[in-house]
Amino acid sequence: MKLKTTGQLAEIGRSSEAIGRLKGELAERAAAFAVLQDKEMALAGQLRTTEAELGAKSKALEHVEKTLADRKAELANSWPSSTCTPRSARSGACTRPRLKT
Repeated sequence: MKLKTTGQLAEIGRSSEAIGRLKGELAERAAAFAVLQDKEMALAGQLRTTEAELGAKSKALEHVEKTLADRKAELANSWPSSTCTPRSARSGACTRPRLKT
């Protein structure tokens, strides 16, 4: 009977050690998970900021592209095409019209 009790106590000791080790691993994993959650929240905030900046820059780019297209059209419409050839333009014989700024 004493031998059986000793065996059971040894098994309880091994189980307690395993439980303690598993609790320690669980605590480490919980801490690592908390760190990852914090990083995820920080990255999500950075992503929202970057998306907002991208939206603003995209709108600004669209505005600049439209302005450029308008100025190109204005230049094409105001350039005296019949009196100015590429050769005379290179030589400086043609004068460019003033564009609105």
